Amino acid sequence: MTIHEHVTTFHGLPVTDFDADRPASGPTAWRVFVGTYGADVEFTEQWARFLDAVDTTAVTALVIGPWGEEVFDEPADPIISLIVDARDRFPALTGLFLGDIVMEEAEISWIHQGDLTPLLATYPRLTELVVRGSEGLRLDSSQHNALRSLRFESGGLPGEVVRADLRPPAGRGPGRAGSSSGCRWGPHRRRLGARVGVVPGG
Repeated sequence: MTIHEHVTTFHGLPVTDFDADRPASGPTAWRVFVGTYGADVEFTEQWARFLDAVDTTAVTALVIGPWGEEVFDEPADPIISLIVDARDRFPALTGLFLGDIVMEEAEISWIHQGDLTPLLATYPRLTELVVRGSEGLRLDSSQHNALRSLRFESGGLPGEVVRADLRPPAGRGPGRAGSSSGCRWGPHRRRLGARVGVVPGG
């Protein structure tokens, strides 16, 4: 599975790369990132610039691109923690894309993720979550009632994630919500899916 282009729209909004010198005009889904090779700044510094330059109280959708060479070999938990710690700055956030990284930046099977469950606990209003990459991924969305769309894009998924997030209720097909006892899908879930490729092929 290969992806060559960054998303241009997300959560119903056009995506704008963050540039402190060129603010967006109108509602947008901000994309915050640094390069995977030889980045001029650390992601933590770029994130701080973003928080200083943008009125994040109005941000409803956020796209996180590459966060440096750490994408290849370190868990993304520090990046996740940055978003969690900034929860008071994003009262309107309902859409999050973590890992808008294309093949030229990192093969999809190389992208390290982390434990995303704290994100859902921190942002109870989140309705759409997209995650690209699955190395080290941990997530249990079963207790998040607002989430309506959850998508994984990866070269493979950990069994724990499949069991916690992709198991439909008995008698229901993928992509349909259910409310039977023991169901892992929240009562409002409408879209649930995964784009999974072959790990050796990226």
